[in-house]
Amino acid sequence: MNTEIEIDSKIIKAGFWHMPKLFYLILFIELFERFVFYGFQTIVFVYTKNFNISLSNKISLTSFNIILYALIISGGVIGDKILGLRRSYISGLLFLLFGYSFLFIFNNFLPFNFCVGLILIGNILFKTNAVNYVSRCFEAKDPRLDAAYTYFYMFMSIGCFVGIVLVPILIKAKFSSIIFFPLFILLDILIYLVFKKEFIHSDNHSGKNSRFLGRANFVVIVMGVIVAYLLGLLLERLDFCQYVFYLFSSLTIIICLLLAIKLDKNESKGIYLALNLILIASVFWIIFLQIILVISTFSLHYVKFNLFGYDVSRNVINYFNPFLIIIFAPIFAKLYIFLQKQNIKVSIPLKFNLAIAILGISLLILAVATKYFIDINYQISVGWVFLIDILLSFSVLLVLAIGSSMVAQLFPKRFGSFAQGVWFLAIAIGILIKDKIFAFVYVLFDAANNSHITIFNSYSMLFLKFGLIIIAFSLFLLFFSKMLMEKMQEVIIHRT
Repeated sequence: MNTEIEIDSKIIKAGFWHMPKLFYLILFIELFERFVFYGFQTIVFVYTKNFNISLSNKISLTSFNIILYALIISGGVIGDKILGLRRSYISGLLFLLFGYSFLFIFNNFLPFNFCVGLILIGNILFKTNAVNYVSRCFEAKDPRLDAAYTYFYMFMSIGCFVGIVLVPILIKAKFSSIIFFPLFILLDILIYLVFKKEFIHSDNHSGKNSRFLGRANFVVIVMGVIVAYLLGLLLERLDFCQYVFYLFSSLTIIICLLLAIKLDKNESKGIYLALNLILIASVFWIIFLQIILVISTFSLHYVKFNLFGYDVSRNVINYFNPFLIIIFAPIFAKLYIFLQKQNIKVSIPLKFNLAIAILGISLLILAVATKYFIDINYQISVGWVFLIDILLSFSVLLVLAIGSSMVAQLFPKRFGSFAQGVWFLAIAIGILIKDKIFAFVYVLFDAANNSHITIFNSYSMLFLKFGLIIIAFSLFLLFFSKMLMEKMQEVIIHRT
């Protein structure tokens, strides 16, 4: 479905096939990078014994993700103020290429921890600048931005889905040659080199005007190698990784506040507004990830994995969410463009609010299912879990992609990569807090001393109470949505 929309009295075509050329390059680079990233996580943290990889038992996926999200803001600063967007982007890909190559091909040449450190540095340099590049494909006030970020996260989900599905299949088929992993990063670099002019054209001010970029690039690479080695050692200490996260989270908030004080009135208003919306998003991620954890544990004993007489693998639940995002992302993107054409404004604050309401509705549906649709073994059909996964994928699409669009619109453009790092911080807070809250909630069940039926009833009551609380919270936020929308429009109009 292609439509035409008006931007500053100009009529342009909208839809997936009418985006800027650079946008498609970024999509495919992101797809290949995410495939390798999630394939790497699956191999290293799940199927290590199937490959000739010397893995320290002290390194966990949790510590890896905590450090990645803690330091990802530094990649944004480097992209905005030191190397520029383009050089940070390609430097990240080069670190990824060497990290994956030494891990999977020349795995006896460098220590495992050092290889993982190189991969961390690559992600830190690449990720925020890749997301920022999406916004730089479009002019200010371009209504296609929400749709563009939705397509971007759809391609991310394709890479994620293929990575977590294909790798176990290859392992079961006794396919242990994983040389193709670094080759996909090499393909990304070749795409960049062939279309280098497109990336240069959309580079930021720092990338186009600095006189000492060659020296700066050399310094960043050397420092990156040193920091990679130190991060490899740090990953063995989960408690230290958490301290680093707390430190960088605090520094990030302080930097945002200092920027807001230093900048002019409208730019300051944009940063304050973005921080408020990021706080709402953090609450969303805490609730969302908590629901995922609770449903996972609930499914162990109280879900019948049989649908219409056919047995369903428990692993399907792990693959279902990214698959649903792939299916529904283009529908949401087209819907955003259609609403824009009809002059129906669904603001970003309202989308966040709707996402939180969907989380509450999901829990209430589970409360109904566990009350009225159980069998003699106190189990519900896996179909209810699939329904909840659909609703959860809707909520993710309303927050994940739209959040990147939000910070791109509210932060000054010269801080675009830093802004994306701040947005990732909201996700990181949810990841870090979810386990602590879940541990507290799970103690309430007292599984060791309560019967099967008692625990089931506890889950049912939990779904009902938390569902009602989340719905009430979303209604409370609804009162502020219009005010936030008006302030956001003021910032965007003044900025353009």
